Amino acid sequence: MRKATLSILGLTAILAGLTFTRPFSHLRNYAMWAAHSIHDHKTHPVRTVEAPEKPQPWPVDSLYNKARVPDSLMTVIDSNDTHAFLVIRGGRLLYEGYWDRYDTVSLSGSFSAAKSIVSLLIGIALDEGRIRSLEDPVGDYVPHFKTNG
Repeated sequence: MRKATLSILGLTAILAGLTFTRPFSHLRNYAMWAAHSIHDHKTHPVRTVEAPEKPQPWPVDSLYNKARVPDSLMTVIDSNDTHAFLVIRGGRLLYEGYWDRYDTVSLSGSFSAAKSIVSLLIGIALDEGRIRSLEDPVGDYVPHFKTNG
């Protein structure tokens, strides 16, 4: 019995230790914080991005909020518990909608918005020659992701 208990404790310690290594850190994060939600900023570590002294709001399109969101898209928006939806076309804000007590000053996780912004920035960096190719390893530009392989 003692040998079995020690084996179980040893295995538990090894598994717990693995959660502090990069490939398994998501397991530790899940155990500490559970599944991700739009409210992660209330429970997870965050990095604050300070607003500029003089904000530059999007110019509003002459057709601002005149279009109706198609029912098929509203079904997707509703099924994903979306709280904010913006459409920017030609550098102008064309549509802006908020749901479930959210508005222009509400805080929430950025999730897909961050992915969209990162993809825009990558496109700009590629156009400006700051990134040679989309085939380059990320570690060439972000040392944190460099591998020794």
